[in-house]
Amino acid sequence: EDPFMWRSPRGFHIITHGMCPTGYLQAHYKFSEDGVTWHTSPRQTYSYSVECQGGEVRHFPRMERPQLVFAKEYPDGAVSDPVALFNGVCDDGVNYVSAAVRCILQQAGMTHTLVRPLRKR
Repeated sequence: EDPFMWRSPRGFHIITHGMCPTGYLQAHYKFSEDGVTWHTSPRQTYSYSVECQGGEVRHFPRMERPQLVFAKEYPDGAVSDPVALFNGVCDDGVNYVSAAVRCILQQAGMTHTLVRPLRKR
């Protein structure tokens, strides 16, 4: 759900998130050289656990609307070098069980936009 698509010099790319109940805690990456034949990575694209400044780790029961910011844009419109990942997240305090009930089962909870810098390899 909520696909974010871009084109790089290597081809086309899409990141999505799963949706409950079957897509719970899932994030997917797909790649295509031609935009017709797509390949899905078997690995989780991003984690629903986030290490904050200061070392605290937050676990979000819902993480949606993935979007990337890129450092480089080519004259033909292709982009590369993603530097940050944006997600809409649902959180309801530090109690993960309570947050999961409110965000997933009740479709309530507090939502906000999360920005994560991406590490260079």
